[in-house]
Amino acid sequence: MASTAFPPEKLGQNDPSPSFSPPPQKSSYMSAISPLTSVLGRFSEWRKSLDLPNPGTVENLQKEVKLTHLTNFMFDGARADLTKGLSVNPAFQISHSFTLGSQVAAPSYNFGAVFATNNVLLQGSVDHEGNVNARLNQGWTETCITKMQAQLSQQAGNSMLQLEHDYQGQDYSLNAKAVNPSPTDLSGIYIGSYFQSVTKNLALGFETLYQRQSPEMSELATSYVAKYTSSQKDWIATAQLQPSGILQTTYWQKLSEKVEVA
Repeated sequence: MASTAFPPEKLGQNDPSPSFSPPPQKSSYMSAISPLTSVLGRFSEWRKSLDLPNPGTVENLQKEVKLTHLTNFMFDGARADLTKGLSVNPAFQISHSFTLGSQVAAPSYNFGAVFATNNVLLQGSVDHEGNVNARLNQGWTETCITKMQAQLSQQAGNSMLQLEHDYQGQDYSLNAKAVNPSPTDLSGIYIGSYFQSVTKNLALGFETLYQRQSPEMSELATSYVAKYTSSQKDWIATAQLQPSGILQTTYWQKLSEKVEVA
C-alpha cells in the first residue's frame, strides 16, 4: 500500500485558525503631546511663510551709527601698524603696533597674532607692560557661535574673562553672556538678550542684565530695544529704553555709495 508524503510547507495550509498580529499602539506620552507638536509645527510653517529677516543682535543695535561717527577714527600723536601674513589656508598673521606722541596716553607697543580656519578664530596680543589679551571664536554651525575673551593685566582688578554664545535664527537672535563668572558663589555679570523681527521692517527685543557682586548684593535690570529698517535698507532708526527711564535714539542714513550721515 503506497503512502503519500506531504511537503512540510503545505502542512497546516488549511488550518482554520488565522494568525493575528495586534496593531502597533502609540505610547500614552506621544498621544498626550501630539496636539502640542501639531500646533508648534503649524506655527513654525506660518513663521516661515512670513519670510521675516534676521534683525541682527542687540549688541550691534547702533552699529551703523558707531561706524559713521568720526570718534572711531580720530587720535592724537602718531600710530603705525605693521602686518605680515605667514599663511593663507589656514590664515596666520602677526602684527606690530606702535603709538607715540599722544598728549593723553603714554607711548606703547603691541604684538599680536591671528590664526583662523573656517570654524575657528584665535587672536592674541601682548603689550610692552605684559598685559595679555586673548580671543577665541568657535563656530559650530553658520548660525551658532561660542566666543571667549580674556584679559590678563598686571594691575589688580583689571583681569577679565567673558564667555558668550550667539544663535541666529531665521527671524530672531539669541545671545547669552557671562563676565567674570565665579562657580563658587555665582558672582559676576550675566546678560541675556532676545531680538525678534515682527515685520519685514520692524524688530523688537529686550536685554536683561543680572549683576551679582556678592551673595548679599545683586541687581536685575531690563532694557527694551526697537529697530526700524527701511525697505531699501538706506536708513535705520533705533530706540532703547533703559531701566533708569532714559530713552536713547539713533538715526542713520546712506545718502550715496560714499556718503553716510548719523
